[in-house]
Amino acid sequence: MATVNMVLAALKGVAQTAFNLQLPDADSLARIKTVKRVKGDSGNKSRALSREDVKQLIEATKAITSTER
Repeated sequence: MATVNMVLAALKGVAQTAFNLQLPDADSLARIKTVKRVKGDSGNKSRALSREDVKQLIEATKAITSTER
């Protein structure tokens, strides 16, 4: 749940910065700020990535970066 909440906090920060640049209106910012943090069971916090998981992540990253060029 920590990752979800960290991403949510980042998105709220980006929304605030965008509002400061006069991109969204005040109503949109207010609606974004009303999104609540995720609460849940933290018993399954994390796991180590297998070698295969790491290889798949690297290949996916390579594929994404090669299409952006």
